[in-house]
Amino acid sequence: PAPGVHGLGTSMYFKGVAGNGTAGSHVSLPYFNFNSYNNFTISLWVKEQNLSNSGGEAYIAYGDCNQSFLGILNHILEPQTDNVIYTQYTVGSNFWTTSNVHQQFNLNDRNRWVFYAIVYSNGTFYAYKDSVLIGSMQQAVNIVGTYGGLAEHWWDGSSTSTRFTGYIDEVRIYNRA
Repeated sequence: PAPGVHGLGTSMYFKGVAGNGTAGSHVSLPYFNFNSYNNFTISLWVKEQNLSNSGGEAYIAYGDCNQSFLGILNHILEPQTDNVIYTQYTVGSNFWTTSNVHQQFNLNDRNRWVFYAIVYSNGTFYAYKDSVLIGSMQQAVNIVGTYGGLAEHWWDGSSTSTRFTGYIDEVRIYNRA
């Protein structure tokens, strides 16, 4: 354990490893059938130090990122070739599309606590960073697969990566907006 956000309690420390596989630190989460909720909120504090691979990593993810997932991750927006990392928020798209709310990742956010949240209400989701609305989008919840985790994402049904190095604290999932 490590000091938590605002120096209170403890947080989880993750150490990313290599490009693909489960060798890096991660936490598996129980499956929630978000498809059945008209409203929900997911929030967490993240203190990213580094990624062990420029391909990016999820802070929190449910489902197959190559097909359709719910979560918040840092990833290159394809088919771009500039290797710029974007923080992406979605409740039903894949990480290869710009059909999600996204914002270029600010390297000044490394080594500081950042608050991320997705609020879903009746077909529209709202993406927040440090309690500031980044954007919103009408999108149906669509999760392919029944896996979920912190500091891990999946594609093609079973391939995975654990590239995130840093801290995650106060993960909250509510069944209301």
